[in-house]
Amino acid sequence: MDGALKNIKHFLATSGPSLLAYWAMTFYGLAAFSLVLVVEVGPAPELIMILMQFAAVTIVGQLIGHVMGYLRLRLPFVLMGVGMCCGVQTLSTPALAAVPYLAVIWFMAPFTLASGFLAIRHRKEIFGAWIPLMYSVGASVILINIDGDKLSRWMAGDKYAVWNVVNLTIIAGALLLFVIYMVTRQAQSLSMWQDAALQPSQRPTGMGPMGDDGRKYNPRARISCMTWIVIAVLAAFVTIGTAAVAPYLFRTAEQDQGDGKGKGGQGDGKGQQRDGKGQPRDGDGKGQQNQGDGQQSQQPDPDMDKVSEGVKRMAQQGFDLLVMLLILLVALILIYFIFWRPARRMATIRHLESPAWAVPSTQRIKDLWRRALISLHDVGVEPRRTESVEEMADRAEAYLTKKYGAAPSGLQEAAEIYSRVQYSIGVGSEDLIRMAASVDLLTEYVDNRLTWWQQLGNLYGGLKDDQ
Repeated sequence: MDGALKNIKHFLATSGPSLLAYWAMTFYGLAAFSLVLVVEVGPAPELIMILMQFAAVTIVGQLIGHVMGYLRLRLPFVLMGVGMCCGVQTLSTPALAAVPYLAVIWFMAPFTLASGFLAIRHRKEIFGAWIPLMYSVGASVILINIDGDKLSRWMAGDKYAVWNVVNLTIIAGALLLFVIYMVTRQAQSLSMWQDAALQPSQRPTGMGPMGDDGRKYNPRARISCMTWIVIAVLAAFVTIGTAAVAPYLFRTAEQDQGDGKGKGGQGDGKGQQRDGKGQPRDGDGKGQQNQGDGQQSQQPDPDMDKVSEGVKRMAQQGFDLLVMLLILLVALILIYFIFWRPARRMATIRHLESPAWAVPSTQRIKDLWRRALISLHDVGVEPRRTESVEEMADRAEAYLTKKYGAAPSGLQEAAEIYSRVQYSIGVGSEDLIRMAASVDLLTEYVDNRLTWWQQLGNLYGGLKDDQ
């Protein structure tokens, strides 16, 4: 129990800054999302209840995800569970229409759990920030959609009309917290790397001790004042870039894709430049041209019914795309679990036995010894860190003799040749030939004594051949 508490304290000490930044980003997004809806829509009891459910499922789901990440659950299993939940969600959508309050929790739970799990996984933190950023971006989008005048101007071509002080501040705050979170995660990785490089005598026995060299040790990831300045500048640049590019990500009015000419007026003017006799008709063409320019200057009001239909069509397309992605995700997970390990094992063994390209003799001897370790692992002989290769060969021969009545010849010779390569002692071509013959005898010996069930288990058991 004391060991587990020490591990938890060490985890919180090393991960504290990044977890603090992550939860600050989460609560910031929830607060912005909730305040925008309450202020713009009104503090209706139903809305308050839904927002409380959003907050509860986000907080609880991310906490559970943190626990799963701390327990080091395998990422494929977690993703498979999330994919299965999404598939069940898709099938149960009609049934949940009668209970919308339950639908919020049912829909959000797997995503918040995956977000919390990925937030503390190495090199997966950017995916864990999706849920916190979703709330902040959602709050900004809600403000834009509620303000009909800004939306109309944006639809008419005035792209930057969507921004105001409130929604731009929401985006800026979310991006600042996101940059802080990413920087603290990288600082945490650096501190863990430094911790692993310390000598055993320099490592702490408690929080903040003094090492044998008199240097105070602190496992927390620290950020200097200059780094904070760089974070602020980087967040400002990202915010400006987002504000400049985001309004142009969607095509709206015809002015975004046309050539700026009036509808029909200019063409009519040009068509009236001459009469049937080929003589110019003064005033007609010019008058028609001006008429076309006048028509261009009038901006039509956006058809909100068409906009609504377009949004519904996009939502349906997004739902179909989500279903396709879920099917693809499940298919990829099945392919991974069914084919990846056997294919990797067979390809590795094929290369170790007969490489597709030329390799030096010393590397061939190392590869053949690795092939021997794979065969020994298949029958239950594992190398130990505290023994030499010759001692392991003696132990393997004794184990095989006791289990099967006899051991293959040449294992001790193969260990002796590999040991010489380890210590950079010269080997000749005859050593490589004897090494290959010894390993071939061992692999044939093992294959002939394993049942098909054991061979299938080894095929999916991975490659535990490191020494």
